[in-house]
Amino acid sequence: ADGKWTLSAFNFEHDGTTGQVRGQTSVRADDGRLIPVDATGAATTGCVSFAGQKRVEIDAITYYDISVSFNATTPPVAPRTFYPATPPAAECEGQAIIPDEEVLARFPRGSSTVTLGHGTAFEDRQFCHPQTGCAPWGRSSTNVTITANAQVLSREKLGIMLLSNYWNRWTTVVDLNDGTFRPVDLDVFRSNVAAAQTGTISDTHIFLRDTSVLTNGTTKSRRYACIPIIPQP
Repeated sequence: ADGKWTLSAFNFEHDGTTGQVRGQTSVRADDGRLIPVDATGAATTGCVSFAGQKRVEIDAITYYDISVSFNATTPPVAPRTFYPATPPAAECEGQAIIPDEEVLARFPRGSSTVTLGHGTAFEDRQFCHPQTGCAPWGRSSTNVTITANAQVLSREKLGIMLLSNYWNRWTTVVDLNDGTFRPVDLDVFRSNVAAAQTGTISDTHIFLRDTSVLTNGTTKSRRYACIPIIPQP
């Protein structure tokens, strides 16, 4: 009643199958000591309760008999938000793909090669737990930068090649097929999955991304780059 005996430092485990609560709480005595007391109880969707007893001897004839009980109502479970298994769209995703003839129009007169643009790769990342589900997706910049070049391969065919600063070498030239391409010999994002990127060209951007969401333990990730196309005279 004088407030000198208080419960603190609850350390309990809840058995999700039986609803049983088991653990320890500390009782702060009026002399300032913390006396640990083992207690058991139960937890439901509406209430948590536990109780325990302990005798603490000070000397042969002086002791405390400590009785602990605790009840608390718990708030209702809030509706759980389910986050999608795939990351949100990139800022340049979904732009209309241009035909190869429009890419060719960006070449300087008399040139067979042009640098279309360069930009930084980003990564979408999501952390998941087998019991609580997945957190929202987060997006951050990486230290990978990519340069895209186009080449005239023949009277009817253009090619694309990419330079990743991580590997510091160009990919093999691959065919450009009506504004789409796929590098096949280099993991340009350093995503640890080779030949996993696909790309498209719009009027303003080259959009390059991992073709699938990568899973590593409890982490999901996918990298992409929106490479702005350099205006040509």
